[in-house]
Amino acid sequence: MEEAREEGIGHEISRLCKLLKTSRPEQYIYTYIKEIFPSVIRGKQFDWMYNSEFDLFIPELNLAIEYDGFHWHNGNGYRDLDKNKLAKRHNITIFRIREVGLKEPNCDYYFYNYNKTYTNIDEPINAIIDFINEKYDKNIEKIKEFNFREIKLKTLENLKEQKKEQSIIGVWKELERYWDYEQNKGIKPEDVRPTSKNIYDVICPYCNKISKFKPYISYYRYGKYSFTPHICKDLDDYCISLIENKCKNGKFELSMENLDDRRIKDWLIRIAKYGEIFTTIKDVNVLNNIEKKIGLKINCKNLYNKKIASPKDLS
Repeated sequence: MEEAREEGIGHEISRLCKLLKTSRPEQYIYTYIKEIFPSVIRGKQFDWMYNSEFDLFIPELNLAIEYDGFHWHNGNGYRDLDKNKLAKRHNITIFRIREVGLKEPNCDYYFYNYNKTYTNIDEPINAIIDFINEKYDKNIEKIKEFNFREIKLKTLENLKEQKKEQSIIGVWKELERYWDYEQNKGIKPEDVRPTSKNIYDVICPYCNKISKFKPYISYYRYGKYSFTPHICKDLDDYCISLIENKCKNGKFELSMENLDDRRIKDWLIRIAKYGEIFTTIKDVNVLNNIEKKIGLKINCKNLYNKKIASPKDLS
């Protein structure tokens, strides 16, 4: 019974790793390092990385940790070399863990893992701790009694959280209020990725009607910062009213901590890109001020006035 339970945990970890495009060893290391450095970031990207990312990044140390599995890194040495050069150029230290079968890397700091078993993951973790202690003058205690089952259970919880963060509920936290659980037949927002092209049923936050919703289209065209399932006149009216209230004192500021401000930003970006919005903003100075703030040209087509209530709170 216990053996079957352990096998089930392993299968679930493997399934989530495949879904999230990561590896079990990387996740085990992340789980342990997170206990020491809670600020550690998995999949850290910088603008200068050209669609690449660091497996793990510890901000306070400016340290990247790369797990080089044989399957992904065999024959891709040039990519690792490019990442090494970019990191050095931006004053980031890389520590690599290389699986057996790979060549030793062309970098200053690494650990060559001669054993390719998940149960010995304490060895590369201890190598990382040794490196941090020496380079950054730390006194972190190494693993003495390794409890692999404990690491697996914590890793499974981390993976579930990562799955949620990378789902549409991670992108649009307010979506849960508008998700039609009955029509979507048991599918939850945390089961759906922002890149999904499937169709789901939701309630529009603006017109309060049942709407067919494609996450892919909504994310890339309508609402990267706020949940916008489709384009409706009530959405336009609501954003216009928000902007007019903001412009009454002659100032226009947006905070990404505020949901309505995120709605405004999405709305303005769509105007600039597609010119689909009708607006009541007649003051040229106000328009110029907004354009300057968002760095985009606003295309205003027509004018109308209408006052509406804020989005219905379905929670």
